[in-house]
Amino acid sequence: MMVAAVTLEGRHVRLEPLSRGHLAGLAEVGLDEELWRWIPTAVRTREEMAAYLDTALNEQERGTSFAVCDR
Repeated sequence: MMVAAVTLEGRHVRLEPLSRGHLAGLAEVGLDEELWRWIPTAVRTREEMAAYLDTALNEQERGTSFAVCDR
């Protein structure tokens, strides 16, 4: 089965295919320690976020990752 990347937009958020272009925004809001409190692998630096993003992009090829963007 072929799954195509699509963007879904609603009143409050937009779901869009994850890309390396999201790194700056992810690093800006995603390095808060509280976000990683219950996750086995914490992301604490921009470099760790880049590695985390690379993993997510690999998973995206299987249709399992997307970005949630505040409108």
